[in-house]
Parts: sequence; C-alpha cells; structure tokens
Amino acid sequence: MKKKGFTLIELLAVIVVLAVIALIATPIVLNLVKTAKIGAAEQSVTGYVKAVENTIIKDMINNKEVSDGTYKYNSIEADISGKRPTSGEYIVKNGRVESGNFCVDGYYIEYKNSTSKYNKDKKCNNSNSSVSSGVTKVEPTSTDTHKGIVYLDPTDLSKTCNASNSVSETETKVGCMKWYIYAEDDSNYNMILDHNTTATVAWNDSGSYTEMKEVKEALDSDTSTWDKSLNARLITADEVAHIVGADRDDTLKWSSAKPYGVDAKDIDKYSAKFYLDGSGTTYDEWQTQVANSTNKSKYAWLYDYTLNCAGCNIETYSSTNGYWTSNYVVGDDFTGSAWAINNDGELNIYNVYSTWGSTIYGLRPVITVPKNVIK
Repeated sequence: MKKKGFTLIELLAVIVVLAVIALIATPIVLNLVKTAKIGAAEQSVTGYVKAVENTIIKDMINNKEVSDGTYKYNSIEADISGKRPTSGEYIVKNGRVESGNFCVDGYYIEYKNSTSKYNKDKKCNNSNSSVSSGVTKVEPTSTDTHKGIVYLDPTDLSKTCNASNSVSETETKVGCMKWYIYAEDDSNYNMILDHNTTATVAWNDSGSYTEMKEVKEALDSDTSTWDKSLNARLITADEVAHIVGADRDDTLKWSSAKPYGVDAKDIDKYSAKFYLDGSGTTYDEWQTQVANSTNKSKYAWLYDYTLNCAGCNIETYSSTNGYWTSNYVVGDDFTGSAWAINNDGELNIYNVYSTWGSTIYGLRPVITVPKNVIK
C-alpha cells in the first residue's frame, strides 16, 4: 500500500506552529541569558569589593594607611580572577567599602550593605570612565626628556584644563595646573607637578629623621581637597635617578639604599650627589654641571618654579631652593639628612630639621592618573 504524504497545507500548519513556539520561546531564552549575565556582573562586583578590602587590610598590616574617602574603580589594586569593573567609584570608611557603583559588561551595579544589585534605570558610561574628563595631554617632542605634559585640576578631573588656563606658581594648590609625565604602565601615568605647592617645610623637625613628618603633614594639607584616587605623594630619589639614567649599570648604578659617600669613588658601594644633566661612569663626571645659559638643561622641568625661581634651567641661581624627595640618607656619617632636588639641577642631601631644610626645600606632589581619563 502507498503511504500518503503530508499535504502542503499540513506542512504550512507545522511551520506556523513551530514559528509560534519560537516566537514565544526566544524572548524567554534571551531573558534567561540576560538574567544570568546580570547575576554574573553582580557577583563580579561583590568579588571585586572583597578583593579591594583584602588589599586595604594587607596595607594596614604593613602600616600603609588607606584614608577614608571616594576612590575610582581602579585606584586600589585588587587581585581577582573574574571580570573587573570598567568604570565606577566607591566609598571607603574605616577600612571597608561602604558603598559604590560599578559597570561590568555594560550593567550598572550598585553596591551597598555588602550586596550588589543591578539598577536598570541607570546607564554605564561607554567611555569606560566614570569621569567626563576635561584633562588634556600634550605629546612630547623628540627632544623632551619627559613623556608628555598634562593639564588637569586635581580637585575636579571633569574640569576642562589647558595651557591657557593652568597656573605655574609656587604655593598654587588647586585649579588647573601643569604636570609632567615621567613614568607609565599599561593603565596609568605617573606625573609630577611643575611647581611647589608648599615653598619651604622641614622634612622632620622633631622625630626620627627616617620618617617624614612636617613635609608629610604639609602634603596631606595641600592635597586634602584633591581626588583621592590620584594617590598624591612625593617623588623618590630613585625615581629621579631613573629619569636621568643615573641608575643604569653603564652609568652610576645609583640607589638611595647605598650609604652616602662625600668622595665616593666606588659606585657599587656608595651613593652621592649628582647633576641631572650628568653623564659618564664616575661621580666626578656627574658632579660637573654642564647646563648653562647657552646649553640649557634637558631636565629643567624637574626643578623649575621653586621658591624665588622661575626659569631655573641654567647653572647660575640667586639662592638654593628646591623640594624634598621621600628618601632619607643612608649611612652613619650623614644621619639627619634627606635627598632633595636643588634649583640648580642637582640631587643632593640636606638636613631634615627646621633650622636648615625648612628654609630651603618645599614639596612638589606626584600623582598617578588612569590613562582612560586623559584626552
């Protein structure tokens, strides 16, 4: 017997039924997928917050203070294996993340009372930054020894800053200012201000010379209204040596960890003062100033605009001024001294107490800025 096949009408009916089922099922499946993604984003935020708190605890154990305040999503290192937020900020209080908002996979996740929750009424910033940035970067020229110039207001990164509205003047602490990039990694720039925010201050007038006191108090005061995520600090003497190449094996092998030697001959054993424009493999060579009125310093951006000085990029200067680094001098013969930058372009040592250093050296903040907030 012949088997009767489906008629065209029957086939069309089956197709219609399948289409209806698909029409009903597809939104359900898509909704399940979205729900799963939202749940994963919420879990990612919870995990990220716990990782941040773990970092804060480790820092506190190591006597590194993490101040209360508002932090950008990438301000504190967080060791996590899952997805990281691409923007957002959070509030730290007493060593814990009190609340915050983050974007993960395009979902706006709010964190409060140890719980992460998706807010469908708020949208993520597509620029991967929680700040609508007014920060401006100028690329370096082929002869510059820095990595670029940045104009920004550390109290408000959304403020539009440029060369015309930025101030380069000692004691200026807020508003649009000029910064020099001297180091970078995949995510951030390290940059130093082009002037001193405090003209002169003692490094430590009353306590142990191995710990910053008055200069740290002045730094905290000068930067009290700045964005906490910038992590304002002083530059290290070793960073200065690295900028000018004095730490290389083919130059001085300079390190602040080495004891200071007045007549240092053994570069493997001793550290000593040097001019930023120096070169060679001996301190005799590096302690000869080569910058002058016709041969201007390549590193003037590191010591210009100190007290009584604007345009200090030649060998002559009216009086010694400068700013402190964060390193004290190692060695029994020079206790009570710290490393500082002079306005004649020299890394040298000076007495940390008020009767000496506070009349000469001030402070010049360094900040760390995420690359994604810079135009």
